[in-house]
Amino acid sequence: MINSNTSSQKEEEDHAEEASIGGMLKVAAGIGIAAWGVSKIFGSVSSESEDSRKEMKAPGRDGKIIYRDDFQRDIASYFRQLRRPKETGCNHACSGNKSVEEGNS
Repeated sequence: MINSNTSSQKEEEDHAEEASIGGMLKVAAGIGIAAWGVSKIFGSVSSESEDSRKEMKAPGRDGKIIYRDDFQRDIASYFRQLRRPKETGCNHACSGNKSVEEGNS
């Protein structure tokens, strides 16, 4: 009789342990699904605003792609920047080429 009580108590303990593990797995799965859903909702909102901006080939920039609304906001400024001499580290505006005097020295 002692053996039957011990074995039935052991079975009840095992069953309770299995139930608690199963419950924890269900909770973990539920949290995972909820987190995935939240990431889909907020992830799609931010990517939609980025994807909705139209792009265009940048004039005069060898295939560079820019956003059309940025270009149209100030077209004159875009072309001024395009024509501005590149900075070469010298104190005056130059195209980076050596002057005739420097070349002959």
